[in-house]
Amino acid sequence: MRQIVLVVESNVHAGKLYKAFIERSGYQVVVTDDPKKALKLACAWQPDVVIIDMHLAHNASGWLIERVRSTSENTIRIILTFCEEIEKASFLALHADAIIAKPFDCWQIATVVDEVLNKTTFSDAKGDSTTSVDRDVRQVSASSAA
Repeated sequence: MRQIVLVVESNVHAGKLYKAFIERSGYQVVVTDDPKKALKLACAWQPDVVIIDMHLAHNASGWLIERVRSTSENTIRIILTFCEEIEKASFLALHADAIIAKPFDCWQIATVVDEVLNKTTFSDAKGDSTTSVDRDVRQVSASSAA
């Protein structure tokens, strides 16, 4: 059974582009630019991953992250995309499995989806649960934003 990715992107053209690259990696992809429709799609499709643009209308990205996580009995992974506004992205990143700073290479989005779905959890030096993809993606995001 193919894994499902829901893309919630404020830029319709970017959403279509992400869909094309993610589908090439073998995932089924559903795209919308509407947060309310995204929540309905998340309930209906039960995606494995939801990619959420931080720049959704009415600052709905935080609301959507919270609602998507509460709609499913399964663990839904969240990938947050953003540009600039590092402070806000840092807050929302606490609720995401990975973050990607824009602009990014479109091949990167499919790679991050693969890594998030296949990641393994381990404890870091402080005993906190972390993952290699979280560290790698956040480092890529931080260096891209600099």
